[in-house]
Amino acid sequence: MRSIRARVLGCVLGWGMGMPLSNDLGDKNLMFDCPECHRTIVKKGSWIKSVATFRCEGCSATVRMTYRHKLAIFERHSTAHRVGSPSG
Repeated sequence: MRSIRARVLGCVLGWGMGMPLSNDLGDKNLMFDCPECHRTIVKKGSWIKSVATFRCEGCSATVRMTYRHKLAIFERHSTAHRVGSPSG
């Protein structure tokens, strides 16, 4: 079993949490839903990478964007991009 220090360091560095946040999607419009009102939000990948919290324009909820949330958004768009590409 890994030590607590190793597990914390792994979480901080993103080890074992899937793909890193891709720089390839920084200038792309990515979509996700507000967890409170389910409004579709469209933001650039670079915005998603840098934001920690934001206020939903639909319901005014303060939404916290965790690394796991960001990974899910990037993974979903990366998969869609690969499926829609001519080579994949």
